[in-house]
Amino acid sequence: MAQRKSFSREFKVEAVQLASQRGQKLGVVARELGLRTDMLERWQRQLQGTAPGTEPIREAEQELRRVKRELDRVRLEL
Repeated sequence: MAQRKSFSREFKVEAVQLASQRGQKLGVVARELGLRTDMLERWQRQLQGTAPGTEPIREAEQELRRVKRELDRVRLEL
């Protein structure tokens, strides 16, 4: 049995953004990235916060960016 692939949140966000920037259907972008269309659709719903039982990725990504900026600031201070 094949192992299940795991994708980082950053990859998911970039994949969904790529589809929206190009203005192409999700199926086209999914094939280019070697993904199933339903995976990309699910990630898109998660980004919009409409998937049941999921935290919107957008909020988590904003928090991640804030923490990275803070980490950069602290590193500079050291």
